[in-house]
Formats: sequence, structure tokens, C-alpha cells
Amino acid sequence: MFYFFFGAASYLIAAVMLGYGGAKLLAPGVHVTKRSCWVVAFVISGACLAELQPLFLNDWIAQMRIPGKGGWIGHWLGMKLFYNALGPVGSRILLVCVYVASLVLMTGVRPILLLRQGIAAPGQWLEKYRQWQMARAGERERLDLQEKKLARETSRIEKQLRKNKAPAAAEPEPVFEEGSSRPAPQIIDTAIALPRSAQEKNRLTPSEPISFENYQLPALDLLDPPDTENRQAADPDELKDVQATLIETLEQFGISVAPGD
Repeated sequence: MFYFFFGAASYLIAAVMLGYGGAKLLAPGVHVTKRSCWVVAFVISGACLAELQPLFLNDWIAQMRIPGKGGWIGHWLGMKLFYNALGPVGSRILLVCVYVASLVLMTGVRPILLLRQGIAAPGQWLEKYRQWQMARAGERERLDLQEKKLARETSRIEKQLRKNKAPAAAEPEPVFEEGSSRPAPQIIDTAIALPRSAQEKNRLTPSEPISFENYQLPALDLLDPPDTENRQAADPDELKDVQATLIETLEQFGISVAPGD
């Protein structure tokens, strides 16, 4: 019966049942009924794709005595409906998109997350290998490994800084040969106030006296030195919070530090 309705896509039904059976055995909390609609879309789109592909299973119609390679559903939906309405290219693109989307939603696998994890996996393995080396190394070897790690971190930070913004080239300092005439130094007496222009005087000197109503001058004890004997100590938890905030802020700029540095 499955061959008659779904053709070659009948094997997808067996694969889905086997996969969900194993998932239910290993993780009893998996809910299969919530993904049943994606299972139906996955099998139907697979039957339509099997019907539209011209390379394989061309003798199934005579051997299995079915309407098409994708069974009755693949023949009528894939060939009669999508192929005639969208053409050979449009129908295949639509069915491939439905097939891939239903596969992702049915399994719950996120391809982008898998790709990121695959890219980050070599670096994680290399870091674990270095930690294993550090655990087995002696004092001298451990110091050498720490120096190499610091060199790598320094190189990485320098590359990031160069990538973000290259520093401007410093102007070369003038080189005077021995015996050549040097410019006389300019002496500036900072004790003498520089003359101001009339425009600056008019701008800085208010035309009318400024007064604030009900303003009281502060007392002279404001100038007394602070009392260090009765001063309360800072809260250690608050200092730790400030320390954690500084570490997180430096990490955002690619600078890795630890408490006590």
C-alpha cells in the first residue's frame, strides 16, 4: 500500500519511524505528534521529487505496477500539479525547499548552529590539547607554554587593532648633523599673562553682573582635609562587582585579563 501511494518515498517513512523510535528510546521527553505535519510534508515532497527526477527508478512503474516513481501522490501532485504549473525548474526548486525545510523542522536540527560548531571545533580541540600539555608539563615546560600563549594572545590583539584602525605613522624627528646650525630655542615666560584682544575681553567680561537669588556660599569646612580615621571601608562585594565589570568590558575589546593582574 505504501508503494502505491508514495513509491520510492516509502523508504522515507521507514527511516522516519526508525529515527523517532530511537529518539523516543533515548529521550522519552521527545514529542512526536507535534512534528507529524512536518513528517507528512517531508514524505510527500520526497515522493514528488522522486517522480520528477529522470535518472533513477525508471523501471519501477512496470515492476511495481504503480502510477509513477513517486507513487500515486508523487505522480498526481508532483507531475500533474507542480510540473504543469511551475515547469521543470520551478517545481524542483519549490519541492527541494519544502523537503529541506520539513527535514529541519522535523528533526529540530539547526544547520547554522551545526556549521558554527563545526568551524569552532578545531580551535576547541587545539585548546584542550594545550591544556593537556600544560597539565603534564613540568615547571620549566609550563613556563615556556605560558610564554607561547601570551605571545599568541599579543599577536591576536595586535591583528585586531590593526584591522579595526591602523595607527597613524609617526612623523620622523629631525636629525641634526654635528656642527650644523640649529634653530634658537624659543623662551616663553608663563608668569606673564598674554595680552587679550578687545573681542576676547568683551566676550569674557559679562555686560551685567550675574546674581543668583537665595544662593548661599558653602562653609569654610569644605576645605578641611577628609577624615581618614572614621572613614568606612568599602563593601568587598561591591568591589568584586566592579572588578567583574572591568574584566567584561576589556574582553569586549579583545583584551583578556584575570583578577589580580
